Amino acid sequence: MLPTGSTIIGKIEKAHGLHGILLAHLDPQIQISQLPRNPDHCWIELDGRWTPFRCLEFRHRIPNGILIKLEHVQNPEQGKALFRGALALENVQKSKKVDISASNHVLGFVDTEALQGASVVDKTLGPLGKIVRLHHRPPQDFLEFMVGSQSVYLPMVPEFVKKWNADQKELECQLPEGLLDLYLNSHSGDAPESLPQEHHDED
Repeated sequence: MLPTGSTIIGKIEKAHGLHGILLAHLDPQIQISQLPRNPDHCWIELDGRWTPFRCLEFRHRIPNGILIKLEHVQNPEQGKALFRGALALENVQKSKKVDISASNHVLGFVDTEALQGASVVDKTLGPLGKIVRLHHRPPQDFLEFMVGSQSVYLPMVPEFVKKWNADQKELECQLPEGLLDLYLNSHSGDAPESLPQEHHDED
């Protein structure tokens, strides 16, 4: 049984590098901004039982990825037993179910090619950077834009993406609290993991 007060946030997928760091893919209903910055521990389901692990590192990655370093997992071989195991954290709330057509609802009237090079403007923070591309990753699409030299990924949902201004080539947004801080301040020296190739990625 899932520990009281915990929420399944995704699954351990594979090793990342040679030092025991694991890559977990998030459930589409979990936003990175909802996760704790440095959780002390997590739970992983192994053979139907939930086992606690102490977290030594916990860092966001691509739009639906988390890198985790667990105590006593020193190399990829030791991590193999955890692959495909469900991952849970305490004090995390799931969002409402993602609407697969959310991007169409927001940008259905915009030629997605017109977004390339357009500016992202936050209603509070002002201009942030230029749009690189729209990633189609069912069931959740992500907008990628640059802030300085760092890619930032914004879920394409109406509460975050507000209005397209064709004349000024600007996309007005309301970024979720903590999103920029997560992407700009929580990276180590690792190179960002690339997004998997998708067919018709910019249809």
